[in-house]
Amino acid sequence: MVGNGQGLPITGTGNVTIPTTNLKLNDVLVVPAIKKKPLYVSQFTRDNNCYFMFYPWGFILKDMKTKQVILKGFMKDGLYPINLQQLSTIPISFLANKVSSNLWHA
Repeated sequence: MVGNGQGLPITGTGNVTIPTTNLKLNDVLVVPAIKKKPLYVSQFTRDNNCYFMFYPWGFILKDMKTKQVILKGFMKDGLYPINLQQLSTIPISFLANKVSSNLWHA
């Protein structure tokens, strides 16, 4: 259901790993009629052991264990869009839950 009460068809479900990262999206609903795909923050943070910090200007995504910044984004039109192209430029070492930045540099 969308804000006006209209239902949209779900054509599939599945799990996705964002290319070139260890970030995953579980139980993704495929709804072709939606241009912007919403992200369930609580599920995303549990699945990826990370947390969001939201501000009036945007957000910061951090690794729960290392506190390393994974991603920064700016608010646009009242939403907090995640730029997947920006994710692909982040070193994999900082996205891995099992590898600390100190170990990677060593």
